[in-house]
Amino acid sequence: MKKLLLITTLLATVFANSQEKNEKLIIKKGTWSISGNFSLDFNDTKRSESTSSHSSESKDFGYNLFPKTSYFIDNNLSVGLGLGYGYHKNEHKDNNDAFDLLNSRKEYSIFPYIKKHIPVGKKVSISIQGEGRYTRNVYDRVYSSDYEQSSNIYFIGIRPGITLFISKKLALETYLGSLGYTDTKNSIKDSRETTYSTNRFSFNLNSSNLHFGLSYYL
Repeated sequence: MKKLLLITTLLATVFANSQEKNEKLIIKKGTWSISGNFSLDFNDTKRSESTSSHSSESKDFGYNLFPKTSYFIDNNLSVGLGLGYGYHKNEHKDNNDAFDLLNSRKEYSIFPYIKKHIPVGKKVSISIQGEGRYTRNVYDRVYSSDYEQSSNIYFIGIRPGITLFISKKLALETYLGSLGYTDTKNSIKDSRETTYSTNRFSFNLNSSNLHFGLSYYL
């Protein structure tokens, strides 16, 4: 809900700035930018049954960090490189079965990109970012030392977004999803080794694919 409200505010700002006919945002050739996106998620779900003593609790926690830097090779056109790290944990407790489960996932990524800003006012631009991204996920299940799972994810596509300058050098940025091709290769090792892959071409616009961050322009 908060993300939807922020997106609505940004779109309203874009519309308001689009009425400025005389001045348009120009990020000059030779400019550097340093950016960072950060997200944090936490969820705690408890369940109990009135007809029995059965109860369970599930906790989810995760965060993602994406620092990146870019250089403008032309006015409003930049090339850059980004890195990513994420950690996600799920803990489940069930008193009926005396069953505890703890899963965790670490995520590493790297993504070169090219980004075009399309000015719609003095302080706002719509951006189109083309990127190639490699992500490796490593899973860990504490209850089983013989279990290993990992995945390698390759993405190529575009991410539309909005850039809003809140001062001369500081801007708020958001990406509104992605359109592209994803190839995922998974590996599972327990008593035997299993590998499988999935391929998909899709447009995603959901809460897990909305990214917000700040950029500083030098």
